Amino acid sequence: MCLAIPAQIVELQEAGMARVRVGESHTFLTASMMLLPEPPQIGDYVIVHAGFALHTLSPQEARDSLAALRELAERCTFYGKRTIGTFRVLGAEDIYAVYKMANC
Repeated sequence: MCLAIPAQIVELQEAGMARVRVGESHTFLTASMMLLPEPPQIGDYVIVHAGFALHTLSPQEARDSLAALRELAERCTFYGKRTIGTFRVLGAEDIYAVYKMANC
């Protein structure tokens, strides 16, 4: 199973690329916007998978998706006794943990 993550566009770049922020974290990615049907704007939320924005989301849809991922991470225990629930925001480590769980 693959995991696509909601991210907010913070900077539009050349050649159809954009810098996006993952959730409320300090994780930023560069993703291609070329698959989107409409030109994106700064502040838009997109679903990013494998370096490509697949579609846009409303702010509420992005919040709901991030909350669901956060809840999933909080309910799981990985690597012995360590739990993901100690994190307040969905960051790169949380995303990796959810990804690992999805591939179990």
